[in-house]
Amino acid sequence: LLAPAVLVCQAKPLQITTPPMLPPGTVGVPYSQTLSATGGTPPYFWFLSGGVLPAGLTLSFDGTISGTPQDSGTFRFTPAVVDAALRSDTKDLTITINPPLGITTSSLPTGTVGVAYSQALAASGGSPPYSWAVASGALPAGLSLAPGGTISGTPGTAGPSSFTVRVTDSASASATAALSLTINPAALAITTSSLPAGTVGVAYSQALGASGGSPPYSWAVASGALPAGLSLAPGGTISGTPGTAGPSSFTVRVTDSASASATAALSLTINPAALAITTSSLPAGTVGVAYSQALGASGGLPPYSWAVASGALPAGLSLAPGGTISGTPGTAGPSSFTVRVTDSAS
Repeated sequence: LLAPAVLVCQAKPLQITTPPMLPPGTVGVPYSQTLSATGGTPPYFWFLSGGVLPAGLTLSFDGTISGTPQDSGTFRFTPAVVDAALRSDTKDLTITINPPLGITTSSLPTGTVGVAYSQALAASGGSPPYSWAVASGALPAGLSLAPGGTISGTPGTAGPSSFTVRVTDSASASATAALSLTINPAALAITTSSLPAGTVGVAYSQALGASGGSPPYSWAVASGALPAGLSLAPGGTISGTPGTAGPSSFTVRVTDSASASATAALSLTINPAALAITTSSLPAGTVGVAYSQALGASGGLPPYSWAVASGALPAGLSLAPGGTISGTPGTAGPSSFTVRVTDSAS
């Protein structure tokens, strides 16, 4: 005997498949999230069976949670889904509403020209992570704002700068804040550390150097004394004609237009003038008549010592170490010779 067979297929059990933790929202930012379910016999009908949604949000019959959240916090609620066969399922869900996105940095520390600067901006609320940018105005020269929110670089120019920064969260919400950043001049400092030597009787001129602070600068000798014959002009140049050999130690002070000052200890050595014989000719003598003539020299480091280097003096004359040619000539005629002078520094 043959009999007809009947195959009955039952629908899968109705089940809410939405993860327990819903994407976060932000106060004041429109929110929309659709719940999901499988199995059963569509269409589905949704309603809230327990707990409460954040103020400003509602659950529609089609399973969409939407609206604009009004309060921050973490909210737990239980949605229920019913299918066409009146089967149902429930599931406990959680949604976190973050406070409104806002920039919490209200001021920035000052920077200094030539000194590396780094300062992180801060924000709260919204849906991290955040992305930062300059919305208007400009950062000080040499600085930039990274997307992560750090202002960094090496300032190149002193003065204040005003600008507006914008932070954007992962939900595309944004907030702005007006900020200012002052870059101070580099610390005033004297950059001259040594001075070239001078020479007695030779004009000398050397400009001192400074950096930082607020030019223009004004210079003065703070203590000690410059070598005789030299002076320091307010513009910072040591000049004059040295009159005395030897070392001199002194301290100079520079003052900027903001009345900041800096000092530096310096030394300046004045060398003797080059040793030279100044006698270029000698008066004639007479046989049998006493003769005396002092030779002259300048520069070097006295006292001097004299000698005949080559040739010979006229008969009857000699050169004393002190530099005087003297005696009684015994023979007429010209004599040529070379004299040498030696100072105390050899």
